[in-house]
Amino acid sequence: MNARSARILLPALTLAAAWLTPVRAEIRVRHAQGELVLSEPPKRVVALEFSFVDALVAVGMAPTGIADDRQPDRIIEPLRDAVKGYTSVGSRYQPSLETIAALKPDLIIADQRLHQGVYGELKAIAPTLIIDVRSSTYQEDLQTLQMVARALGKEELMRQRLRRHAQVMDKHARSIENDQKLTAVFGVTSDKGSWLHTEATYAAGVLKRLGFDTPLKPGRNQMWSEPYAKTGLEQLLAVNPDILLLGRYSQPSQIDNWAKTPLWRGLKAVQNKRVYWVDGNMWARSRGLISAELMTAQLQSLLRQ
Repeated sequence: MNARSARILLPALTLAAAWLTPVRAEIRVRHAQGELVLSEPPKRVVALEFSFVDALVAVGMAPTGIADDRQPDRIIEPLRDAVKGYTSVGSRYQPSLETIAALKPDLIIADQRLHQGVYGELKAIAPTLIIDVRSSTYQEDLQTLQMVARALGKEELMRQRLRRHAQVMDKHARSIENDQKLTAVFGVTSDKGSWLHTEATYAAGVLKRLGFDTPLKPGRNQMWSEPYAKTGLEQLLAVNPDILLLGRYSQPSQIDNWAKTPLWRGLKAVQNKRVYWVDGNMWARSRGLISAELMTAQLQSLLRQ
């Protein structure tokens, strides 16, 4: 080929290559603050809630930064193993914008209730997906996971993971077989008080998925209209669940004091030895596929004791 032919042929080949090269479609996701648009799947992601960490790990990604409250042990152990090397960006309630910016993320995933006040600042650092997860139920979270996966460009991987999750939950539900229609309540306790997770919470949704209904319904008492209800022993005794699952946030806690009283001994769960201490981080903070499966396995094990 002579030089003149090459000069004619090369532009034609370049044009042909451009036509043959696939054009990656933009990623578009509707979220709590409008529409997120990404030109390509993100690689450096900052997660400002533990549930987002679970979602990322579920599709094989590790966050670059996590709002871990500067307490790495709040990340449940299986997730902790998968996210080694991340940078803490501080508290979930007040993450460090400077630290986030220094990480040069190409996506930030934030919570509507915690972070809507700093959405503008977050968006100035990187594209920001903002979702209300702190008050989401188990069923709502399954839908949220697809939204996160779309932003990551990993929808098919998430669909596969959700199918496996449904199989795991079905298997445990069949094994537990709550034929007695026992009710179950989860709550957390510290030296500052005790909070029960009502019908509109993640933990209650997981329990319902396994066949355990909750007596903490708004129609029964107005105090159960909020997701997390600060509760006294008298209110707990009024609903009197068959199973009581508790996460401890301090030692000693308020419930350690309750346990010394006659009212406590009036609870059905106490009388039938169905008060169980569980991991508060797993049951209250994580809110994800992996945590739900671990919660389910733990409950099954406890009920066999």
